[in-house]
Amino acid sequence: MKYLVIAALLLASCAFLSAKVPSFQKLAKGERVEVTFSSSGCFHHSTELFIFQGNKVEVYELATTWSHEKQERLTVDRMALGELVLSSDDCKQLDELFKFYSKPVFGGCTTVDTIVVKHYNEKDLLSTTDFRDGTCATYDMKSLLTFLDLRQRLAEAQPSAKGDF
Repeated sequence: MKYLVIAALLLASCAFLSAKVPSFQKLAKGERVEVTFSSSGCFHHSTELFIFQGNKVEVYELATTWSHEKQERLTVDRMALGELVLSSDDCKQLDELFKFYSKPVFGGCTTVDTIVVKHYNEKDLLSTTDFRDGTCATYDMKSLLTFLDLRQRLAEAQPSAKGDF
């Protein structure tokens, strides 16, 4: 039994270490990265879709519902919030954000962020990677560009965007 537990832990750590997100600084022409970012806490639940292509990101607010049958959250509607142009520094900070997510960290925060990253070329899904962050640490890390930061920029650029961020 002891060896079974050790083998399971080794497999889980190998799967975790293989989690790879393409560099936002090096996305090739025709590649795109779709990030579904869900944040749940004591007083909120929100889900957004960020579609990165080249130096631009399109942002959508997703309306979701829980499916008891499938035991997962399903998207029932999406509303376009706008588009932002990213600088090379923004792309570097996004890469740093995913380096943080890739490290094994423990929670402790009542807010839990779930991040699903899908990497596509022009026609095919190349990879899917999932992360969970229950640390709230990214809120204080100025070297990262977070999804909340992107929503804030969008709200400032387009005052009609929903929400206070």
